[in-house]
Amino acid sequence: MPGRKSLEKLAIPAERIEPVMARWETLSRDRLHEVEVYEGIIPVLEALHAAGKRCGIVTSRTRLQLGYGFTPLGLNHYFDAIVCADDIEHPKPAPDGLVECIRRLGGSAEQAVYIGDSAYDMQCAAAAGVKSGLALWGSETPDALQADMRLTHPSELLLL
Repeated sequence: MPGRKSLEKLAIPAERIEPVMARWETLSRDRLHEVEVYEGIIPVLEALHAAGKRCGIVTSRTRLQLGYGFTPLGLNHYFDAIVCADDIEHPKPAPDGLVECIRRLGGSAEQAVYIGDSAYDMQCAAAAGVKSGLALWGSETPDALQADMRLTHPSELLLL
């Protein structure tokens, strides 16, 4: 869920939302040097790309957040579609982002598999009618989440 929406759900007064979001952006940028790609992800992305598999991202981040939080990792070229929270009206757990990503990829819900690590990811996939895979390497609460499949290592993506 995007930060702004989280603050609204927490009933943070409207006049406090912008200052809190600005502080969040600053803190996030200040900690970028701590971000690491999960072990095994890059070889999997390379293999999927080489095999001509079309991949996309559906994120609760805004385009701005993606720009400073993900783009510096140098992985964008592996993805044929990236849908951010500010690209759609209803972000995760609503299916809008996933439906839009599949549309941009030229696929269908039946062809797609959505890999995620949160409850919102699994809810999004279910609402879109897409098979879900729980990335156990990134999930903080895997036992509480329902998914069509549970993946223990990124290399398992190559078996799908």
